[in-house]
Amino acid sequence: MIMLMLETACRVSELLSLKVNSIYINTSEPYIKFDGKGKKQRVVMINQGMAQTLKDYFDIFHNNDYSPVTDLVFYTIHDGQATQMSSRTFQTLLSKYCKFAREKDLTFPERVHPHMLRRSRATLFYQENVPYELVSGILGHERLETTAIYATPSLEMIREAVGNGLVKQHDEPPRWKSLMHEVAQYLGPTNNTKRTN
Repeated sequence: MIMLMLETACRVSELLSLKVNSIYINTSEPYIKFDGKGKKQRVVMINQGMAQTLKDYFDIFHNNDYSPVTDLVFYTIHDGQATQMSSRTFQTLLSKYCKFAREKDLTFPERVHPHMLRRSRATLFYQENVPYELVSGILGHERLETTAIYATPSLEMIREAVGNGLVKQHDEPPRWKSLMHEVAQYLGPTNNTKRTN
């Protein structure tokens, strides 16, 4: 579940309501159909590694004699029935695995919530130079302005922008030099201005 969120930048609600027939992994270009806000459907491609992980998951949790009959990809069992997992249960699982990660690497955040997974992947899309409009479509945003909060440049992107001369030096002389008289009125006379009566 964590891997899928990191792979697709889906919302936790989309992850928990995901249906088996929305996953297309037996193809050369695997993808998932998510039902987003306002019942709007979008397609997100996944890599072959994620597709294989999902195949392995289905073999264990959907295709054996002990698997419950359900169209939910991820589920919990209540009174012998498969039901949709709550976001609170997912948060508990996420916290558990993040605790394991922090034991191996103290730079890992102490608290992680599901939206951080979505935001992290969205930021990586941007830093990998995926076109802005495409990132917006993958996230299921109606407006580009919503996607802007994820557009955090990496240090490498900033270094490259400066190195490529995207930040230009201006040949135009500073305007304040021709306005010394006005500057003197606000700041007092300077060596280059004459006091006027």
